[in-house]
Amino acid sequence: MAFAKKRTKKDGTIFYEIRAYCAEKKCHYTKYYYPPFGWSARSIEKQLQTEVEAFQVAVNAGEVLSKAEKKALEEEAARQAAREAAEKAKLKTLKQYAEGVYMPAKEQSIAENTRLSYWSNLNEHIIPVLGDILMVEITPAMVTKLLLDFQKDHSHGSAVKVYNILNGLFKMAYKDDTITVNPMGKVDRPKQRKDDKAITEADKALFADELIHVIDCVHREPTKWQAFIYL
Repeated sequence: MAFAKKRTKKDGTIFYEIRAYCAEKKCHYTKYYYPPFGWSARSIEKQLQTEVEAFQVAVNAGEVLSKAEKKALEEEAARQAAREAAEKAKLKTLKQYAEGVYMPAKEQSIAENTRLSYWSNLNEHIIPVLGDILMVEITPAMVTKLLLDFQKDHSHGSAVKVYNILNGLFKMAYKDDTITVNPMGKVDRPKQRKDDKAITEADKALFADELIHVIDCVHREPTKWQAFIYL
């Protein structure tokens, strides 16, 4: 049962130390009651009894915390806030991830022309469609629709380039835990349309007059390019 002891500060202020025992935790809890100035002894005694009883009820209900418990809760709240901040930092849109993570990493290992091609495809065909959507919310259906719409007006080879960029981007995001599921795992690589003309070996070769023109032009180029063409 809770009880109260009368205390006096150095300046003469009278207050009461109320202590209550928690059987479950096997420890005491303490609070302090300062009676209003001018109250009679009877009024103070009556209110003090109310304070003591209410404090014991609160302790029994687990509503009162010790300094150590409060500190532990505050520390846990701080850790939880840090975890939530870290998780929130992972929530990036495709545009943010492509510009801030994927391309800076990719540019370290690709040639300049390839870099320009990647940026062109991202800025013209991928970001306008998926750029404002969170990476974790992009579904296989969204990516598939982007590729199907793209194929309506572009060649098979161009569609494969867009597919490869998306595949690399989501693969990196999966590996660095930005996403927990890679949507590209359920997206098929673009298939060549029936009306796309297949490129034959003959189409890849130069005719005699074209070859003569190339050799004529290369004479005006630096030596290293002449050597490259001749080889």
